[in-house]
Amino acid sequence: MGQDKSTLQVGGRSMLELALDVLNGVAPRVVLATGTGKRHGELGLEMICDQRADAGPLAGIEACLAALDAEWLVFAPCDVPDLSVDHYARLLERGQRDDLDLCLLGTPGGAEPLCAAIRRTCLPAVREALDRGERRVDAFHAHRGARGPLRIGVVEIDGLRNVNTPADLEGARQGDGESAATGGCGR
Repeated sequence: MGQDKSTLQVGGRSMLELALDVLNGVAPRVVLATGTGKRHGELGLEMICDQRADAGPLAGIEACLAALDAEWLVFAPCDVPDLSVDHYARLLERGQRDDLDLCLLGTPGGAEPLCAAIRRTCLPAVREALDRGERRVDAFHAHRGARGPLRIGVVEIDGLRNVNTPADLEGARQGDGESAATGGCGR
């Protein structure tokens, strides 16, 4: 996109604001994973910085899992304007019910690795992936630890889209195939 997606406007609000609405509806504590430097301080939220430079969103997942004491963390990217509180409620319910380590939103195009409920049990796997030099958000999914492979579930939904191009942004602004929604947050 050539610019910070979190500041792009959809429906008169930034995609970051939309994401925060969703996260505030699901979590008692909301923090921003801001990369290696703090930003969006005007929001007055706690910020968690990556401990590894140039490691992408996977480093943000590591930083949040290490810094926060909750059993489950939910992550929302700022470029998915169709997320809703219901999506995350379903992820958490499935993760807890099935004793999963990770639960992702799934679409006809595949699982969305940053639209996730991630249990603290994933921290060693995330660290191992980063130590190997991996940057892909899903690089830790195949981890085998002392308990065996990570237990991963997917909650299938329709109508989720990423905003990666100006055309995607225009589609989000026009409401193409709009789902009952709000948006995501992240970097």
